[in-house]
Amino acid sequence: MSFQSGGDEDEIFRRLEALFRPRLRGFFTRKGWKAEDCDDLIQDTFLGVVKGLGSLRSANAFTSWIFVIARNVDRKKRNEQQGLPVRPAADVLEHEVEILDLCPSPEDVAAWREELRLAHSRILRFPPIRKRIFLLKHFHGRENPEIAALLGCAEVTVRVQLYLAREQLGGFFGRKGKGSGKGKEP
Repeated sequence: MSFQSGGDEDEIFRRLEALFRPRLRGFFTRKGWKAEDCDDLIQDTFLGVVKGLGSLRSANAFTSWIFVIARNVDRKKRNEQQGLPVRPAADVLEHEVEILDLCPSPEDVAAWREELRLAHSRILRFPPIRKRIFLLKHFHGRENPEIAALLGCAEVTVRVQLYLAREQLGGFFGRKGKGSGKGKEP
């Protein structure tokens, strides 16, 4: 069963849960949300996916589409917390706003690809232990104590390696570090 073929919503939620919960948890954690908030944000993302399945044009874009929805959920929640309006203007339909948000400009896409290319090249240069810790944390959604147990190291080692990884990545994670300057790739 593909996600686009419709079907039982419970089955769709089970599949989304199995395939995307760890990655979405990592996404929202990197955005600075607490664990209890992450669960709500993930649920809102899954609801957005189910609601918008009919508008998905290509199954090949499914994963990136989910993360666009997650980004929109993040923005909406931040606006709510800051007291900003979360409803579109009366003359604009809500689904039109979502459609616009789902279509980033070519310039944005090019900039994101370049940032990802730079981050990827920096991650490849991490020492092996740092690379394993970073991937377990940010791509598999594992918590520090679990990473320490999996790798047989102290939790402080995990924290230090994550700190050094973020510093090495620089501005990609919203921090100023060694690699955050503009210009040529180190």
